[in-house]
Amino acid sequence: MRAVFSLAARPSAVYAYALQVAEQLPPRLRLRKVEVGVGEALSNAIIHGALGIESRDGMTIAEYIQRIGDGEQRYGTTRSITVSIETHPGGNATITVEDPGTGYDTSRTSVVPGRGLDIMRRCFSFVRVEHGGKRVVLGVGALS
Repeated sequence: MRAVFSLAARPSAVYAYALQVAEQLPPRLRLRKVEVGVGEALSNAIIHGALGIESRDGMTIAEYIQRIGDGEQRYGTTRSITVSIETHPGGNATITVEDPGTGYDTSRTSVVPGRGLDIMRRCFSFVRVEHGGKRVVLGVGALS
């Protein structure tokens, strides 16, 4: 089974989006760590990909939050990300999150300030970054 969503670039809706994605998974895979990992993937795709906010380097937390809010107000209804959920025999699943951004240097597998990929790796059986950082594929269950 496969479900595909187009989600508006609204950082304020990430938690609701993560719950919506988790609801599409088989019941045994609807774990809190999956919700956390999906939320991180969605947040990264929306903030860095769809809204084009690179990082908070050199900004205070307040400045970064303001920039995210401004980005949502400006682009939240005109830009989106795509999420697909595919369930596999045996009850496992893959979640793919894709954004319209420019991507990033994928040779940098861990960026200390945000730790997004590190968080995702702790939540899923695998994390694969594709298309120059514009797509992340997340394995849920015993997939390898």
